[in-house]
Amino acid sequence: MQMHTDEQITTAEAARILRVDTSTVNRISSGTAPKLQPIDKFPGRTGPKRFKRGDVEALAAERRAEVEAHLARLNGAES
Repeated sequence: MQMHTDEQITTAEAARILRVDTSTVNRISSGTAPKLQPIDKFPGRTGPKRFKRGDVEALAAERRAEVEAHLARLNGAES
């Protein structure tokens, strides 16, 4: 099955890809400068959100790169 980067996914699926809780996805997709922009939000303060799979995967890759860079710095400090 081929994944499409513009496929719409739920908050739960975004959380699975990012390896975080759904509350974290809600937090990083809210506020004045969200790290993840929802493409759709249902009514209500806590209404479900939909995201582009490509946006979520790009954020996941960015987060992995940040963790790897941090670990490399830590490993360099131990030498």
